[in-house]
Amino acid sequence: MTSSSSRWRALARPPLTPLLVLLALALLLPAFVAAPARAAAASPAAAAAAAPSAITEGTVVWGVRASFRQYIGAGGITVGDGLTTNDDGEFVFDVSGGSYDADSKRLQLDLVGSVHFEAHEGALDMTFRNLELVLEGERPAILADVTSRALTGELVDFGHVPVVDIPFEGKAPQLAGGRTVWTGLPSVLAEETAPAFAGFYQAGSSMDTIDIDYAGPGGVPVYTAENVVASGAPMYEPAGAIEGLASVSNVVADTARGVLHVQHVPAGENAAVLQAYDYTTLAPLPTPTVPAANQAYPGMVLDPGNGVVLMAQGSTLAGYRYDAQAGYTPVTVDTTVGTVVEIGYDAPRDRVLVLGTSGLAVLTHDAAEPTGYAVTAYTGLSFSDRESVAGVSATAVIATAASARKGARYIRLMASDKTLVATPIPGVADEKANQPGQFDQPTMAFRDNTGVWLSAYTGSKIRVAAVDGAYRATGPWLRASVGSFLADRKEHVTNTAIMLDFSGRRVRVWKDDGWADINVPNLGSGSFFNNLGGDIGTDQTVFVASTTDDDRRVLRFRLKGIAPTATTAPADATVQLDEGVVRKDVTLTTEFTDADSLRWQTRLGSTGKFADVPGATGPSLTWPATSDDNGRQFRVLATNEHATATSPTATLSVEFFPRVAAQPDDVATAPGDDALFKVMPAGNPYPSITWQRRVGGLWQSIGADDESVVVDGGFLTLRDTTADQAGLKVRAKLTNALGTTYSRVATLDVAEPSTVKRAIDGGTLTWGVKKSFRDYLAGPIAHGTVSLDGGVTQNADGTFAFPVTGGWSDPAAGTAEVRMGGTVRFTGHDGPPTCAVEHSPCLALRISDPVLRVDGDHGVLSPTWSPRTRPPTRWWPTRPSSSPRSTLGTGPQARTGSPPGRCRRR
Repeated sequence: MTSSSSRWRALARPPLTPLLVLLALALLLPAFVAAPARAAAASPAAAAAAAPSAITEGTVVWGVRASFRQYIGAGGITVGDGLTTNDDGEFVFDVSGGSYDADSKRLQLDLVGSVHFEAHEGALDMTFRNLELVLEGERPAILADVTSRALTGELVDFGHVPVVDIPFEGKAPQLAGGRTVWTGLPSVLAEETAPAFAGFYQAGSSMDTIDIDYAGPGGVPVYTAENVVASGAPMYEPAGAIEGLASVSNVVADTARGVLHVQHVPAGENAAVLQAYDYTTLAPLPTPTVPAANQAYPGMVLDPGNGVVLMAQGSTLAGYRYDAQAGYTPVTVDTTVGTVVEIGYDAPRDRVLVLGTSGLAVLTHDAAEPTGYAVTAYTGLSFSDRESVAGVSATAVIATAASARKGARYIRLMASDKTLVATPIPGVADEKANQPGQFDQPTMAFRDNTGVWLSAYTGSKIRVAAVDGAYRATGPWLRASVGSFLADRKEHVTNTAIMLDFSGRRVRVWKDDGWADINVPNLGSGSFFNNLGGDIGTDQTVFVASTTDDDRRVLRFRLKGIAPTATTAPADATVQLDEGVVRKDVTLTTEFTDADSLRWQTRLGSTGKFADVPGATGPSLTWPATSDDNGRQFRVLATNEHATATSPTATLSVEFFPRVAAQPDDVATAPGDDALFKVMPAGNPYPSITWQRRVGGLWQSIGADDESVVVDGGFLTLRDTTADQAGLKVRAKLTNALGTTYSRVATLDVAEPSTVKRAIDGGTLTWGVKKSFRDYLAGPIAHGTVSLDGGVTQNADGTFAFPVTGGWSDPAAGTAEVRMGGTVRFTGHDGPPTCAVEHSPCLALRISDPVLRVDGDHGVLSPTWSPRTRPPTRWWPTRPSSSPRSTLGTGPQARTGSPPGRCRRR
């Protein structure tokens, strides 16, 4: 399996060209000489497989993190290499290439551009280059070449690593017009890159969402992670099939009587029939079929009390009583509640509940009635399609519908006047639903051994019960993987239920709190006619119709066992780290039944990938909690012969004493300018921030009503500064429940710009010439080298640091000249076919003693070039990745509207 962080780059050999053209291509058109290519011809086996589709056009929008951009400020963010930003400040990456694999649904996109963040006079110095986006089942992520300056001042090269992980579960792309669009994909900071943020954010922190839009195919990647099921999940295996059926619309399982009732359209006919099959052998029983024309919702429901199969027929019920000798005997039951929209069996009271457009009917068994049922109708409420009902007591039911207008209702059956009185059940909307307002409402209601559950379109469920005399949700949603579930079937002995997935072509089985999905092979798009082509027997055997054109069957799945069940789940825990305390142990415990082995797993945040805790295989885990562990989650995986099951997830909350993640800097302004002080706090609970200034030897809090300042959390703006404010000292007070701390004292300097011409006698200028040129020399075509002399050094990112040998700065005139020493030599292409042997190396370029001349808002960098003179290189403020960066010694800098020494080539 290939890791998502792996990259391969093969360099295509260009045609034979003169040296000058090669050099121009290397400097100006790196994409041409560095285009990926396949070196070897595909094998016949590989050719037979579908090749990934090439992606050549698109955009990816991602802002890293909005609060981080706000803190850094526009002046500290530099985009380069073709990267742009939108009106919100998010980064808009063009797609330069990529691929989509139709089998695995893996998407890989190469992104154009680089972004550099700098703050605190270079203490924060972080760059992302060569970004790529990978959506796959193994580890979906945005990756980049990451460099960042450590607290020691050293520039650290992290390599090509995940920057953010992309937990896309529950998301799906929109496919239209030959384009694939993903919107609002979440992202969380990857563990590999968290240190590059200099302590601003811990791994697992939420970052900005991601939007993807490209020309080409797409889909939801196939998960390749370990197959883990819910605690106590029922595990199934295939157990035979009824072959040769067409258009199966309903299946009803009567375990007690050994009959499987199947509604289908026989081959060559147009009308549906009801046919009986042996429950054990799946052979057709020797009784005739009967017409059963209504294939629509709510489908067929078994009355286990008498074995009658009930089906809606307008305002009546069509009943089919089965006898092993006589076959089916039809009966018609008049419900008197309008058009029937739902049929449910209330097992504790052995009665049938019928919802109609004008009321609710209760059917009880009565041998004196010709139909076998006594009907009691209740009016006063109307019900609509796809409304579900579950009995609560002899005089109450719960009904629910996929409609924000109705939602879930507790309904009393008033015996005195045969009317219905409804009370809404609050707190049951599913916030994970993709369609709030409709399918976030529960669509199914059913009972289990301990009460009533409601389930929504997603396939999760939530318990409801009476609290202080009123029904409401009594716990959080019990989460299962997201699906599109519109109908369910239940058996009345163990109260195991199945849900039928409209689009995922699977059956979800809920047994108590455990759930498992049965993926049905060859399930065609016409299957689950009205989502009703399945049922579950009281022995928990599952039947489901598979109706592709070449595979028309009713499949049977038998329960083979139960996954390990967590009888004691690890509980959420909270630890407090007081002032000076950096670590405290926390112990979590668990208990499982039917488990052969245990292992603990953990992840940072709620959306990362779980990983095993080394050596943690017992019923308890002791974890040394630090502030970086706030939000960390734990779970236990238990394995037996049937499956590996997970416990519910426990979350660790770490409350810690406030601290300053980024101190405020001293600020220098000219009179009339605003001064901005910034602080980045850390702490849990998140600290409140109070800015203070020193007045007469005492610290005074700065109020929000002070018109001369603007206070915005960690930002303090002093407006229209004056010379009298020079020397003003400010600090930030950070407070949470654990205590208070203070930032360093920052000082304001307000002075007119210096007009004194001064000498510059130290420092460095950083310049990389051109990254693609450096990469070209190191590649398999040029086979070149780079050598340094005269005090020039090479940084971790490949750029060069030229030592400053002298110069001057004239602030009054807005001019400066900075002289550097040292030489960088580039060589490559040793001999034919590029050039004759006597002219080797064919490429020989020397850059020496650069001079930077600044005049107002632009500058000119003029190195000495060899073998031939090059025109001077012109630069403007705000640099991209290939422009120079200077750190100068004594002598003030000219005010050019950008930080000293920062220039950008136009």
